[in-house]
Amino acid sequence: MSLAYTFKCYDISGCPDDVRFMTDLWDEVQPFPDVVPALIRQKEMTKVLIYSNVETEYLDMMLNKLSGFRPDFVGDMDKSHSCKPSPRAYRWVLENVGLEAKDVLYCAGPQWDVQGAMAFGMKGAWVHRPHRFSTEIEGVRYDYEVNDLHELTKIVESSIFKQK
Repeated sequence: MSLAYTFKCYDISGCPDDVRFMTDLWDEVQPFPDVVPALIRQKEMTKVLIYSNVETEYLDMMLNKLSGFRPDFVGDMDKSHSCKPSPRAYRWVLENVGLEAKDVLYCAGPQWDVQGAMAFGMKGAWVHRPHRFSTEIEGVRYDYEVNDLHELTKIVESSIFKQK
C-alpha cells in the first residue's frame, strides 16, 4: 500500500498497525450527499468516467457505496500504472474510452488534479466544497468552480458536454 511505501521512502516511523488503522477507516468514508443523485442525472446526459489515484481495492470500496449508480468507465493507478496529475494518467483514460481531451469536462476536489487535466487540454471544474478545509492555490483559474456536484450537473445540462 502507498502509506507503507511513504513511511519507508521518507523515513517516517510507522508500522503495519498504522496502515491497518487507515484501511479500516477507509470503509467508513461515505460519499457526500449530492454525489449519487448528481452522477445519476449527469449519466442521463453524458458519459461519466471515474479515475482515482488509489489502488483498485479501495476505489472498488468507494464505488460500492454509490448505490444505484455505475459509471461508464472506472480506472485507477493500479490499472494505468500512473498517477494524476501526470499526463500519462489522463492519456490512459482517454485512450481507453475513445475520447479527446477537448471532449471532456474534468471535475475534482484537489486543485492540482484539475490543473493537470486542464494542462492536458480538458475543461476543468474545481469542486470547492466550502465546508471542507482547503488551501486555495492563489492565481489559479478554472473553467468552472462549483460547490457541489449539483452545480456541475447544471453546467453539463447547458453545455457541449451533454453528449448522450
